[in-house]
Amino acid sequence: MISKTIASELYLDLLVFWEKEAKNLPKTGYFDIRRKKFQDYKRAVNLKVIVMKNSQLSNDKIESYKINTQIPEQIVVFSKGDSSSARSLFRHLRNSIAHAHIEVKKISKCNYLIFSAKNTKGKNILFAKLKQSEIKSFISAIKSTIKYN
Repeated sequence: MISKTIASELYLDLLVFWEKEAKNLPKTGYFDIRRKKFQDYKRAVNLKVIVMKNSQLSNDKIESYKINTQIPEQIVVFSKGDSSSARSLFRHLRNSIAHAHIEVKKISKCNYLIFSAKNTKGKNILFAKLKQSEIKSFISAIKSTIKYN
C-alpha cells in the first residue's frame, strides 16, 4: 500500500492537475513527449519509455515486463491511445491513480511505485515502474510535456 504522503502527491500534483487543466486542452498541439525537460529527465534518471501503437501490442510488451518486475530499473510502457504519446501517458497515469492501481515494491533496497491500467477489453495499456524517491521529479517532467500556445 502506498503512503498517505505519496497518495496526496499523486492526487494533488497529477490527478487534480489533469482534471482541472490538462484534460481540457485540445488533443493536438499541446502535448509533446519530445520536450527538452522531459528528455533531460529521462536521460538523468535512465528512464526507459516505450510507446506502443495499440493496446494489443502494449499488452504483449507489458506482460513480458511484468515477469521481470524485480529488475531495478525505471520503465514506462504504454499504449498510445490519443493523438499524442504525452497525452496518452498523462491520461493512463491519471486512470491508474484514480482507480488505485498502484503498488509499492522494494527492489534492491529501493522502493518503486508500480502503476498499471487496463482498457475496457482487459488489455494492459500502462505499466510504469518508478522510484518512489523520483515521483515528484517525474510528475514535474510529465507536466513539462505540455506546451501552452
